[in-house]
Amino acid sequence: MRMGSLRRGRESRHSHQICVQTAAPGAAYGAPACPRCADIEPVLRAHVEHVLALAALMAEAARLRRLMAESDDSPDPLVHELHACADAAQRRGVAVDIETAGVLPAVPAQARRVITDTAIAILAGARSLARVTVIAVRAGVAVSLVADSPVPAALPAAADGVVIELQEDQRSVWVEATWTCP
Repeated sequence: MRMGSLRRGRESRHSHQICVQTAAPGAAYGAPACPRCADIEPVLRAHVEHVLALAALMAEAARLRRLMAESDDSPDPLVHELHACADAAQRRGVAVDIETAGVLPAVPAQARRVITDTAIAILAGARSLARVTVIAVRAGVAVSLVADSPVPAALPAAADGVVIELQEDQRSVWVEATWTCP
């Protein structure tokens, strides 16, 4: 008799867990939660809204760091600004590795902004690790970002000679922003 009640309790908790896991992504967009879990829907919504607000604040903090880095006198402004973008993720405990290869050309401020906005979008969602690689390519620069994050809701529009590519799998997202000299 006791084994039956233990099993029912475990099944109830498991179904409740599945219910919460499937409702969480939709709760941010107003999707109804499971009828069995109606009592936790307000709590779930509050947590989702809190997480979304926190992510927005982290992205804004990274943008402010990037803006301050733009005015710094640095031998390589793009790499300096990418380090400023990575700082916000590192403060959250994300291990961010930034590597450069080749002699990097001077990238105009508008193109740098598109590239760093892309980096902010990816790094803001990184859970535990990210890698940023800056490579000198023929007549330009390619910035590759790999992170264990979901695909961001919106990447910046490709502009000012910057082309953005995105690929994803179940565990990570890869984005490459390539700027070519005009």
